[in-house]
Amino acid sequence: MALPSEIAAKMSKFSEVLKNVEQSIAKLTELNDESYSSLSPLDKADHDLTSVYTLLSLYWGLLRVQGVDPKTYEVKKDFDRVQESFKRVKELRDKPKAPHLDKGAAKRFVSNALWEPKGSEGSPLLKKIKEESK
Repeated sequence: MALPSEIAAKMSKFSEVLKNVEQSIAKLTELNDESYSSLSPLDKADHDLTSVYTLLSLYWGLLRVQGVDPKTYEVKKDFDRVQESFKRVKELRDKPKAPHLDKGAAKRFVSNALWEPKGSEGSPLLKKIKEESK
């Protein structure tokens, strides 16, 4: 008895996805204690979050296979929490690349941009700013 073409296509797709899941799990489990301890804290967080995300995905799939709507379970909140953590790790990775403010240069720029009337010594505030920028 042959399967209908619609079911055969879905089974083929399921088989491909299952192979990808097996490969992902193999990559996560091949990391031993020595190599894990040599990772930076951000890399450890990334690895741990990936592991949790993988487990949640498998649980989500199990619920779906059993005919249960996973959105009604706590797993949806856990997914949201892991995604927020991924965003936080990304922010921490990108923080050193962010531009930094040079306060001294900003003070010099502001003090040079202020208008001074000719023949006056300027305001005490202007003097203070110019002294601090030197």
